[in-house]
This record gives sequence, C-alpha cells and structure tokens, in this order.
Amino acid sequence: MNTIQIENISISELKSLISNTIEEKIQSLIPEPNPEIKYLTRKEVADLLGISLVTLHHWVKNGVIKAHKINTRVRFRSDEVDKALKEVESLKYKRHT
Repeated sequence: MNTIQIENISISELKSLISNTIEEKIQSLIPEPNPEIKYLTRKEVADLLGISLVTLHHWVKNGVIKAHKINTRVRFRSDEVDKALKEVESLKYKRHT
C-alpha cells in the first residue's frame, strides 16, 4: 500500500485543492452546448433526407428518427436528423454487402 505524507499545508488549503480538482474534473465531463442546433419542420426534414412525408411519419413511428412536439407543431432537431441519416446510410450499405 502506498502512503502519502502531506507537510506544510493547512486543512483549509487541502480542502481547497481537493475541491478545485474535483470541480475541474466535473467540468471536463460536461459537454459544451451546441448553439448550432436548430429545429426543422417535417417538410424540411423530408426534403433533406430525400423522402416523402409518409416515409418520415413511418420513420418517426418506428423510432428511426425522433420528433419533438412544440405546442401543436412537430419539429426535428438538426443534430438528431444528422445522426438518423448516418444510421440509415450505414444500414443501407450493410444490406448491399
């Protein structure tokens, strides 16, 4: 077992060092907010993905892409659309090999 000896440091200084180290570690684990996230309409998402509104509805129903209801309107987060597009593309390539 390793031992650590601390000399010439007060308890308050030790507490401060430990507190600062823990706070730095926690802050490094928190992801940075992405200000570029925007919400897209159903039509924008369908056009972007090159699919019909009916197909988009089926994808939402089957959990391929997540829709967010804001008041009475349905919106899609741009980052989630990008993620769903990558997943669908990877599935498309897996089927052809």
